[in-house]
Amino acid sequence: MNNICSGEIIDLIPSQRGFLFSIKTANDAGRAMVVFRYYDQESGRVAELTKRQYIQIKFGPNGRLIADELGDFVTCEAAIFPNLTVLALYKNGKMAIFDSDGSALAEKELIYRGCPASSPAIDGKYIWCVVPDINAIIRYSPQEDRVALRVGGGKIPAFGRPESLSIYIDKIYVCCPGLRKIRSVELSDYSVKDYLEFEQPVYKYCRVYGREYAVLSSGLYELD
Repeated sequence: MNNICSGEIIDLIPSQRGFLFSIKTANDAGRAMVVFRYYDQESGRVAELTKRQYIQIKFGPNGRLIADELGDFVTCEAAIFPNLTVLALYKNGKMAIFDSDGSALAEKELIYRGCPASSPAIDGKYIWCVVPDINAIIRYSPQEDRVALRVGGGKIPAFGRPESLSIYIDKIYVCCPGLRKIRSVELSDYSVKDYLEFEQPVYKYCRVYGREYAVLSSGLYELD
């Protein structure tokens, strides 16, 4: 594995030719702050990113309006639908939906069986999310405001408090820090298998043009 950045990575967002990420750090006075960075996959270099650039990539063309409405625009994860509708979701289940103009359409909580859902990933008209407290992932319909399907959550632990998920082609990739694994879920039959295993907890995973990246407890890495 190739270490790209150490420290506490807050989010990881694939973009053209690479990805952007935010890091929790401290200024000269010791106060906590967040900085934004962009990793260029072609050059292998990390560059500084302005707040404005980060917001526009994360939330789309009207990202500034969305960020202003949210206030905390860093710790949420955003899913952008093809029609540029944006769904922002926090770890506590707080959810906000915005239209393509950046106007708020709805503000609610995405709670399943009393537990918050987080880490949205688009699958057609649905989004998939993790529900760590019940060891499951769910498929949610924003249009119908209902959970259509659940994977996991039974007596046999499938994910071990899943932290995040992402979708590539026909599979869901679920980061399971407690198991130190990324597990895959086939969208065709929802079977669960091990995909990758690490020596430390894994929190986030993304793929850009066939190259794979993961956030582990010690930092951000490109995978071999």
